[in-house]
Amino acid sequence: MRECGRSMVEMLGVLAIIDVLSVGAISGYSKAMLKYKLNKQLEQINQLINITYTYGYQINVTDTQNSSFIPYFEKLNVIPDGMTAKTIVV
Repeated sequence: MRECGRSMVEMLGVLAIIDVLSVGAISGYSKAMLKYKLNKQLEQINQLINITYTYGYQINVTDTQNSSFIPYFEKLNVIPDGMTAKTIVV
């Protein structure tokens, strides 16, 4: 009698190879997403720096204790969407 098909050991070997490849793919994807998010944040910060240089002559900081540019950026409506804090109303 002749048997056809794969043995259990062969199937387990194939599954082990697939697992190793999928772990590597997930790791690579996670690193790529982290790099994308960091580049996006860097781009937004560069945008704010450029706006500061562009509109810097219009901004007069009189309070040296609170020298935040956030109120000025809000007045100019130039804060990127991903950089605003979202408040939750309960």
